[in-house]
Amino acid sequence: MERALEKCVQATYKAVNEGHNIIILSDRGVSEELAPIPMLLACSYIHHSLNKLQVRSKFGIIIESAEPREPHHFALLFGYGASAINPYLVNEIIRDEVAHGHLTGVNADYAITNYNKAIAKGILKIMNKIGISTLHSYRAAQIFEILGLNKTFSSKYFPYTPSRIEGIGLMEIEKEIKLRYQKAFPNSKIAGLLPLEIGGIYRWRRNGEKHMFNPTTIAKLQQAVRLNSPESYAEYSKMVNEQSANLM
Repeated sequence: MERALEKCVQATYKAVNEGHNIIILSDRGVSEELAPIPMLLACSYIHHSLNKLQVRSKFGIIIESAEPREPHHFALLFGYGASAINPYLVNEIIRDEVAHGHLTGVNADYAITNYNKAIAKGILKIMNKIGISTLHSYRAAQIFEILGLNKTFSSKYFPYTPSRIEGIGLMEIEKEIKLRYQKAFPNSKIAGLLPLEIGGIYRWRRNGEKHMFNPTTIAKLQQAVRLNSPESYAEYSKMVNEQSANLM
């Protein structure tokens, strides 16, 4: 992935020197042979690298990605240099939901417009909280703090962003991408017949991401409060403490 990122920078620099003023970063080319580079990583590195080469003002970055879906994702991409974002997978999912009757009373184009408005309001809310009134002022301002990335990695790919806690680097990120990639393109034909894992990290799901607060812990907490039961509270606290030790 490190070599691929360097190739992205070189290709962008060559294109800008040839007179191109719009660069599109796209992850549509994912296949059984090609895994994606995280879009925020690519965007930030190209933005900062071309800034060092003193040609950043000559082009705009357009993002075409399956990754962004929440206001925070868009805010990060804008904050690290993107000029426009096309969340193509979200748009395709909305059209599919309308086509299969899961979204009713609205056509696909109107539903996508509603989604775009919701994202725009979310970005505006983020900007308002830090006192920035225009997207032009917010772009490339990178008013963030990094949690869980080591300084060697962050200083190269996200320079000028504080990372006080340290954490993982490029190697671990590549391993995580490889795990997701293997689930998307399983080698075994039998594995290919298995249903996809249920995604999402917010709502508790039986077979989804593990949560520290789940039906079992909540039930014990409710018993402790309603019945004034020290025993139930002891069970509840034991479960929570054990889970926190597992970095949940």
